[in-house]
Amino acid sequence: SILVASGNKNFESYEGVLYASGSDLPVIIPGAMRVVHLRSAAFEKNEAVYYHDSVEEIHFAEGTPSIAAAAVEGCPNLKRVYVPASAEVADGAFPAGVEIVRF
Repeated sequence: SILVASGNKNFESYEGVLYASGSDLPVIIPGAMRVVHLRSAAFEKNEAVYYHDSVEEIHFAEGTPSIAAAAVEGCPNLKRVYVPASAEVADGAFPAGVEIVRF
């Protein structure tokens, strides 16, 4: 988990993930993190989670409008993603065999 001191003008954290201030795309997801909670954002290729060996679950926040093809790649232990029912999800957004749970 990454924590950022309040008042930091360059970075902030959300659910243990590091973001640049004012950005909804993650900068660093800790290497040992198994369950990742992401902010609401439109995710393009390689903008959500990529090449992360430990992640098993990804939770996309309510309000996430879209998830493009290959937004999540190179996550060999990923089992499940939680996606808002209203989000548009492209074919190939997640690796084959990953369970997609709509909420």
